[in-house]
Amino acid sequence: MLNANSYYWDVCGLTKYKSDFLSDLKNDIASLYTTHSKKEVILKISNINKNFNNLKLYYRLLKDIGEHDYIEKEVTNLKENYKKAIVFHQNLLARNNINFSKTKKSNSYHSLNYKEVVSNFTFKSPIPEREDAVSKPYLEQEIANSKNRNHRNKAFQQLYTPYIENYERLSYMMIDFIRDNYQTNNITFQKDIIYQVISGTKEHIYLLERLLTIKKEFLQVTTLEPYDLPFYINPSEKIDIEKAFYIIHNSVKFLGDEITKNIDKGLKEGRFDILPKKEKYPGAYCVKINNNIGSYLLTNYHSDLDSLFTLAHEIGHYISNDLDDGDRKVITILSEVNAIVTELIVLKYLLNNANTIEEKGMYIEYYIEFFRENIFSQVMFTEFEIDIHTKIPNTAYFEPYHLKELYKQHLRNYYINTNIENSEEAFGFLRIPHLFTPFYSFNYSLAFLLGIEIVNNLLIDKRFLKKYVISLRKISQYEDFEDFLKDLNIEINNETIKKSFSELSSLINDFEFVLNKN
Repeated sequence: MLNANSYYWDVCGLTKYKSDFLSDLKNDIASLYTTHSKKEVILKISNINKNFNNLKLYYRLLKDIGEHDYIEKEVTNLKENYKKAIVFHQNLLARNNINFSKTKKSNSYHSLNYKEVVSNFTFKSPIPEREDAVSKPYLEQEIANSKNRNHRNKAFQQLYTPYIENYERLSYMMIDFIRDNYQTNNITFQKDIIYQVISGTKEHIYLLERLLTIKKEFLQVTTLEPYDLPFYINPSEKIDIEKAFYIIHNSVKFLGDEITKNIDKGLKEGRFDILPKKEKYPGAYCVKINNNIGSYLLTNYHSDLDSLFTLAHEIGHYISNDLDDGDRKVITILSEVNAIVTELIVLKYLLNNANTIEEKGMYIEYYIEFFRENIFSQVMFTEFEIDIHTKIPNTAYFEPYHLKELYKQHLRNYYINTNIENSEEAFGFLRIPHLFTPFYSFNYSLAFLLGIEIVNNLLIDKRFLKKYVISLRKISQYEDFEDFLKDLNIEINNETIKKSFSELSSLINDFEFVLNKN
């Protein structure tokens, strides 16, 4: 059993690196004035920018625990000195046609970014007697778990209301962003992989239809509404934080003692801020500052299955951060793969250790929903992205209405026999922050497919397990996710995709069996 008594970051442990960070930056900036080699200036500026990025992450962690005020003034002074040093070398840099400042088009919709706008949203309670229940996570839980369909509907409406009220503003931000950053001809991943996954998903759309039919029959409705889609037939059990760590610990221990010891060590050092508290940063993340400081993990644990798997996901990041010796940023797809692998390991552990048929049904349904969200929904988002990155730059007058209609068209293609036309879900694209990071959504689909392949191999092949742990130790060294796949001797192809959907088909069969037993 893990020691889960420390739930908040150790402030002393986190802030003791203040002097190192600030003095290193101060010395690097000062040394710019005595550096006259163009090459050395460029290298130093690159290093300073990297340290400022590290400082940004560090500052964010301090802000989350309310310990940021004391460095604010010092950071402001550093930035001013840095600007002066850049001006000092401006003529030298200009001669070499080097520009270190990225200017952004002046545009009324660029004055605030998407996250800044959405962070100011307020949500109303769908239930009069619960006026305190106004948070976004509460509304999402109500939609997923409430047996009262009217409550789910009201929660769904309240969840979407701020987005609909800001429909034009957010839509124009998205349109302007895509005009400036369209990347259909410069997709991060190979195009053939994207289209292969899209094609494979569409071939198996009938499995999504089967799932929706099961849900429709259980709810005894003629037409599914979008607020019915996330609803769990088997509601989540309560899982306190001690039990959550017990489950995760036992799930991952077959990967090796080093991994479980690192998790224990993170807990003892106060690196995990787990429980919700007033004015705490929402959501969840795990961030590695550098090798000296290591990683810190934040979640807002609510004692349910969603919270358990969110914690498992972030611990997946923590595991790979901790094993990795490098100081380079891990490419996004590999970072997500290792987090999803941990989630799937925990899920399969729970399925194998369920004590009752009802408990097993709950975990099967969660796995199916996990599949729906990461494959069907994310692939749909990717198709939508391809569309808007193709059409917006080539259309003189592209309006918010066109965005909404395009999104509805993709919803119709995937969620057949679901009432999309007059639903708030038609504005669902406004709730996808990843659209401001082109083709990021595809990371989830690809990471999930790779995760299934990796976990199925980990559970049966000790040699593969050894290769996987070795790959984690050098995860930041990979410049391309394909090199990672070569080291593991796996690939994404039609066969891999079919195997994943075959697993989904078996899960749906098992789910129907459980429902019939009940």
